[in-house]
Amino acid sequence: MFGDVAKFADQEFFDQHRYGSIYYNGVEKGLEIFEMLEVDAYDFNIYDPGIQGEDRQQAYLDHLL
Repeated sequence: MFGDVAKFADQEFFDQHRYGSIYYNGVEKGLEIFEMLEVDAYDFNIYDPGIQGEDRQQAYLDHLL
């Protein structure tokens, strides 16, 4: 399913493959790919969806960039 994800690191490939689809419960949803990050699989800061407060949100964005 994700075999070609690494190809998005190439800017030309990324630019040519900005849109896709995902299927869930028999429904197709369109996707726009706007960012690609190569991260350490053990960097738990990346996978923290429960960010509370503007300061923590900004710190998270700074960490990503």
